[in-house]
Amino acid sequence: MKASVTLLLLVALLSPNTFAQDYTQLSLPDGATARLGKGWVSEVHYSPDDTRLAVASSIGIWLYDTATYQEIALIAGHTDPVSSVAFSPDGQTLATGGREPTIRLWDAVTGEPKRTLGHADWVTSVVYSPDERTLASGDADGTVRLWDAVTGEHKLTLGHTGGVASVAYSPDGRTLASSGGWEDGAIRLWDAVTGEHKLTLTGHTEGVWSIAFSPDGRKLASASLDETVRLWDTVTGEHKLTLTGHTGGVLSVAFSPDGRTLASASGDGTVLLWKLRLPTTWGNIKQVTVAEDNGNLGALSPSANILPPKETALLANYPNPFNPETWIPYHLANHAEVTLAIYDTKGVLVCQLDLGHQSAGYYTDRARAAYWNGCNESGESVASGVYFYQLRAGDYIALRQMVILK
Repeated sequence: MKASVTLLLLVALLSPNTFAQDYTQLSLPDGATARLGKGWVSEVHYSPDDTRLAVASSIGIWLYDTATYQEIALIAGHTDPVSSVAFSPDGQTLATGGREPTIRLWDAVTGEPKRTLGHADWVTSVVYSPDERTLASGDADGTVRLWDAVTGEHKLTLGHTGGVASVAYSPDGRTLASSGGWEDGAIRLWDAVTGEHKLTLTGHTEGVWSIAFSPDGRKLASASLDETVRLWDTVTGEHKLTLTGHTGGVLSVAFSPDGRTLASASGDGTVLLWKLRLPTTWGNIKQVTVAEDNGNLGALSPSANILPPKETALLANYPNPFNPETWIPYHLANHAEVTLAIYDTKGVLVCQLDLGHQSAGYYTDRARAAYWNGCNESGESVASGVYFYQLRAGDYIALRQMVILK
C-alpha cells in the first residue's frame, strides 16, 4: 500500500547522505555556504499522477521524484516551518501553509511562487476541493477560509470557537469538514458551496488534529489528542465507533483507497492499521479487526466484537524509559491465570502482580494493560536502572527489559 511505502521511505528521504545529488546546495539563502540536515517533517502529499512527493518540513518543501526518490527541488520562501502541503487536483499548483500567517501557492513543476494569500495566524491545514475551484485553509485563530483557487480571491470565512487543526473535503466536494485542535475539540461539517453549517460532531475530550472522509464519503474518521480515533456517520452526525490502542495523542488518520483499512499515527511512535470489515449500512457493526503495522493489535471499544489474537505475546512497556510508572501490554490467545513478575539485574524479585484469571483478548491500552508504579513489594520506590518483567499465562512465559530513569 502506498502509505506504507511512504512511511518506510521517509527516514531514507530525510537522511543527510541518502542520494548522490548535493541537497546541501539547494535554495541556499544569501551568505550561506551549505545546508546541514533536512529539517523535521510535518506532512507529505503525493501529486495526483503519483510522480512526485511533496514533503513539508521545518526548512521548506522538498520535492522528490517517486521513481527514484531523489530530490527534485527544495522550495524555500516561508519564513517559518511549513506545516501543511497540498497539490491541486491537476498537479500544477502546490499550496503550502505554516507558522507564518500566509498561504503560498507555487508552480508545482518549476517551484516558482505564484501567489500569497493572507491569514491572521498559523495556517494549520490546506486542501483543494475535488473540482479544483476552491482552496480551503484552517487557521489557529479559529477560522476556516475558502479561496478561489485560480484568482486567490477570499470567498468565505467559517468559524470555530478555538484553533482549527484540520480541514477535509468529502469525495464529492459537497461537504467540508473542519476540526478544532486546541480548546475546541469539535468537528464541524459545512456546505462546501454556501458555507452553511450542517452538523457538529462532539465526543472527543481533547483537540482533534486530523480528519479524513472514507472513499465513499459516508464515514468520517477523526484523530484526537485524547488517544482515540472515532468514526462518524457523515449524514446523521452519529458517532459509530471509538478505536483505542494508542498510548499517546493521535495526530493523523487516513483511509486506504478501498476504505477497508484505516491508518492512524500517534505521538507514541506507532502507526496502527485498523482493518475494518463493515456492512454496507452502518446499522449493526458485525466485526472489526485492529492490527498494528508490526502485527500487534490495539483494543477496540466494547461495542464491537473482536477476533481473539492468534498467539499470546508480551509487548514492550510504555513509556520506556519511565519515571515513576509504566504500563505493560500483552495479548492472550486463550483464557489463563496471569502473573507479571519484575526482577532487577541480579535476578532478585522486585514485585509481582497477580492479575488473576483473564479471558483471551488484547490487553494493550492503559485501562487493560498491567500497571506498575515503580515500587517494590514494600511500597518503596525502586532506584534508576534496568529491570526485567516476565509474563506467565498458562504455559506461556516471556521476559522483556525496561528502564527506570530518574
